[in-house]
Amino acid sequence: METLPPSFYAQFTLIIGGLDSVKARSWMNATLLQLYHDGAIESGLPIPFIDGGTEGLKGNARVIIPEVTPCFDCLDYLFPKQTTFPLCTIANTPRLPEHCIEYAHQVLFVDHHHRPVDTDSGDDVSWVFNAAKARADEYRIDGVTFSLTVGVVKNVIPAIASTNAIIAAVCVTEALKLTQGIGEFLNNYLLYNGQGFHFMCTQFEACDDCRTCQQMVGQERIVVRREDTVKAWLHGMQASGREVSSIIVNGRGVYFSFNPEAAVIGLRMHEIGSDTLDVTFKEGGAKSLLLEFEE
Repeated sequence: METLPPSFYAQFTLIIGGLDSVKARSWMNATLLQLYHDGAIESGLPIPFIDGGTEGLKGNARVIIPEVTPCFDCLDYLFPKQTTFPLCTIANTPRLPEHCIEYAHQVLFVDHHHRPVDTDSGDDVSWVFNAAKARADEYRIDGVTFSLTVGVVKNVIPAIASTNAIIAAVCVTEALKLTQGIGEFLNNYLLYNGQGFHFMCTQFEACDDCRTCQQMVGQERIVVRREDTVKAWLHGMQASGREVSSIIVNGRGVYFSFNPEAAVIGLRMHEIGSDTLDVTFKEGGAKSLLLEFEE
C-alpha cells in the first residue's frame, strides 16, 4: 500500500478495504483524511473508506467518511491487546492447550534448536506441535491441534469463508448505498458474531483528542428563512462560496453531494428536525451550524 503515492487513491469515489492489520487500516484512514484536508481530491468530496475485517466466526464492518464519521483511529480502543501468557504459568502450571503450545514455542524449541522458531517453516511448526502435544498429554490437557498451534505460534485466527462472505456482502452493500443513494449508509459500525448469528449496529462519536483527525468542530450561527427548501439553501451556500458536501442531523447523514437527489433537499428548513446541522464543505473543513430562523 505504502509503495503507491497518495495521489493513486485520490482517483476513486470510495475505497473498500479488507486489510490484514490494524497498521494498514490506520494508514489508509490517515491517507484519505490527509487528501481531503489538502484539497487533493479533484471532486473536492471526501472519499468514504468502507472497512471490513474477520476473526474466525466474528466480523465487523464500518463506514468512515472524513470529517463526517469518526475516523479509524478514533476507535482504536476497540481492538483488544494481544493475548500473552505469563512464563511462570506456562512453565509450572499449564491449564490450557495454549499454555502447552507457548511453552513448546518459547522454551522447548529454543533449548533444543538454539534459535527461535521460524513461523513460516512447516518443519518448525510441526516440531512445536509434537512437543506441545506431548506436554499436554503429560498434564492431561486436551485440545492441542495443529491448526491451534499455527494460530498461537503465528498469532493468527484461521479465516472462515462464510464469515468472510458475510462481511464482504455488508461492505459491498454499503458501497452501493453510498454510490447509488438507495438507502441510509451504516452509521457507523457493525459487529457480527457467527456463533449465535447476531448482528449489532452501533453509532460511535468522534474522539476529540484523536491522534489522527483531531476532529473538533466549531459552531457558527447562521440566519435562514423558515420556508426555504434545503435545496434552495444549498444553492445559496454555493453562491456564497461555501459549497456543502454533507449534512448530518442528530448523528444521521441526510445529504451527500454525490447523492444530490436525497429526499431531505425537498424539505423546508424548519422541517429538518433540528436547529443544528453538522456540515462539511467542499473546500474542506467541518462546522456545526446553529440555525436562526427568520420569517
